Amino acid sequence: MMKTFSLVGLGVLLVSLFGCREVHHYGYKYYEQQMLGGVFSIDVVGRYGENYEEGERKFLDWGFPYNIHFGFRFADGEISRLEIINIQLIGVDDNKKYTLGDVGTNRVRDYSGKKLLRVAVGPLIKENYQYQDYLLKATIVFHGSSGIEKLDLSVVLEKEFRTESRSDWFDESTSI
Repeated sequence: MMKTFSLVGLGVLLVSLFGCREVHHYGYKYYEQQMLGGVFSIDVVGRYGENYEEGERKFLDWGFPYNIHFGFRFADGEISRLEIINIQLIGVDDNKKYTLGDVGTNRVRDYSGKKLLRVAVGPLIKENYQYQDYLLKATIVFHGSSGIEKLDLSVVLEKEFRTESRSDWFDESTSI
């Protein structure tokens, strides 16, 4: 037990000695909803930007450009195609409306009996969008052996900002 505390203490000391970088994570909450015997999900995925410094402090931002990933996980059923059409984003703060292109896939991935259809739209770039909550409206189209099923979707993509500290030395030492 004492050995564990010593290792943790040594790790904290090393991180503080080799400097920390503050990461600003401009993310969005993950969304899931049960439908048609499976789970539909929305994941807004950003990217790491460039390292920068302000005075003696080091920073890194995670955020723009974003891609919106739509997924459908299911075990049973014969769903062979997923389409997301009529996609609209409406800014909650500024009320600006954006129309995104329709997307679809017929690539069904099978992971030991669990099936997954996944498709993405984007990129949403900083010059055209603000970091704010968005109302996402779309029509989900499921194609299967029994025909086509359309469902309307309306969900708020909620911001989820957080900060974390990272060590440049540790990141460099463990990177491939």
